[in-house]
Amino acid sequence: MEPIIILQFHQNTPNLLFMDDNAPPHGARIVRVQLQEVGVPLWVWQAMTSDLNPMEHVWDLLKQKLDDWTPE
Repeated sequence: MEPIIILQFHQNTPNLLFMDDNAPPHGARIVRVQLQEVGVPLWVWQAMTSDLNPMEHVWDLLKQKLDDWTPE
């Protein structure tokens, strides 16, 4: 990460918490090392847990509406 980005994070969001959803880029060793070096706390988020992800419910509702819709 660029030093200016880290500086901005620390200045503007002192309680920054990095949520890791187990995406491949987040798992790279260099990313984890850099986050640790600059003192960004890491919170591992369970991937594919729709109960904890409200957006998944929104997408489900939208899909249902589109499935029920018939063009005139």
